[in-house]
Amino acid sequence: MKTVPPFFQKDGFFFTQGKPLLVWILCAALLTGMIYAPYLQSLSLFLLSILAVLSWDTSRFFPLRINPALIPSGKSFFHRPDFWVIALYFILVLAGGLYAQDMGYWLSRLRIKLPFLAIPFVFFLLPSLKERPYLRLWYFLLVLLSLTSLGILVNYLRHFEEVNLLIKQGQPVPMPCNHIRYSLLQTMGVAGGLFLLEKRFALRFRWETYVIAALTLWLIIAQHLIAVRSGLVVLYALLAFSAARYLWRTRRWLTGAVLLAALASGPVLAYQLAPSFRNKVGYMRYDLDMYFKGQDKGVLSDASRLISWKIGWDLFRRSPWIGVGPGNLRKEVEAIYATEYPHMEKRLMPHNQFLSVMAGSGAIGLAFFLTAFFVPLFYRKHYLHFPFLALHATACLSFIVEATLENAMGVAFFLFFLVLGLNHLNAKPQECRTVHIGGGTFSRAE
Repeated sequence: MKTVPPFFQKDGFFFTQGKPLLVWILCAALLTGMIYAPYLQSLSLFLLSILAVLSWDTSRFFPLRINPALIPSGKSFFHRPDFWVIALYFILVLAGGLYAQDMGYWLSRLRIKLPFLAIPFVFFLLPSLKERPYLRLWYFLLVLLSLTSLGILVNYLRHFEEVNLLIKQGQPVPMPCNHIRYSLLQTMGVAGGLFLLEKRFALRFRWETYVIAALTLWLIIAQHLIAVRSGLVVLYALLAFSAARYLWRTRRWLTGAVLLAALASGPVLAYQLAPSFRNKVGYMRYDLDMYFKGQDKGVLSDASRLISWKIGWDLFRRSPWIGVGPGNLRKEVEAIYATEYPHMEKRLMPHNQFLSVMAGSGAIGLAFFLTAFFVPLFYRKHYLHFPFLALHATACLSFIVEATLENAMGVAFFLFFLVLGLNHLNAKPQECRTVHIGGGTFSRAE
């Protein structure tokens, strides 16, 4: 009988270190793909799925086979509502097919929501990222976003006049991916930096904590220079919550007062020092002023968003219990634009995730949506884990001004950090030992 080499034995390198290392590498590649290459993002998810479902058995002629632990893992999966409840995002759209008239649009919605059905199970099957690899992944994201933001700002300075003209016209600063998704990703990078500082994380040297603090501060400054308004609102909400949390946990009232004063002065300083931020504020004032004067021709972003909210609310009132159907939403929205806003050039779907769900699936659909959103947060007190809480706060605020989960990029952003957090929190409690690095004391997970 063929013997399995020690490398592939259950207690060998591949299973104890190699497979978790591959998970880490693919997660890092997925984060990179979110910014630079959507195909890398898709490829990483595909390879993670293979890693979860297949196993390697050299005693067989064809060593790849279905993981024998798949069936018992599948059974235990349904004992974890924080994982399986995520499928409700998909099921909500699937149920809309019962009364869908525009089948093409319904199928496109279903395709976008498909990851909510498959990816939670994949991350449930994958080896759980333990404390130190998990922190290294946040460190990687912090460095990746810092370098990317530096590149964006260098390009901005090289084309200073042209970019400022774009901003005055309501256009974003050019960046390698969607500006709103990048802004949310940058906010999560700030949350990750704060988490690393809280954990006093260092790869090797004590001075790395100062590097982490500097990179986190740089992301905050860069967010003001890039000047995505919805992203700034989310960022300040996160910083205010973090300051309040720090104050509550440490009772350092003077430090807390300084932090809150710094937060209050941030927008004022940004308005005085950052032309991109000042131009963005000026455009918003002009946009809203034109809207309330009735002089908008349907091309300004804020006015278009307000009208899309009104349309979403009108559709919800028309069918308050089950909505008009996720597959019919585009057709119904276009009908309202044609009859009530024929002059509108910029026709948006409801730019609010909650309104989008309410219009498409009614109050019943909204109840299922909120269940899928809050169960993972409150199950086993996951809200005590700072990055997990930061994700839900970031997503909830973004839902107010964007239909974040109605496009593939928004789904990828929210779902990845959601299942990553659950995967880490699903790890068995680890023993920790104290290590001394350069005179400092750090907690290191075994």
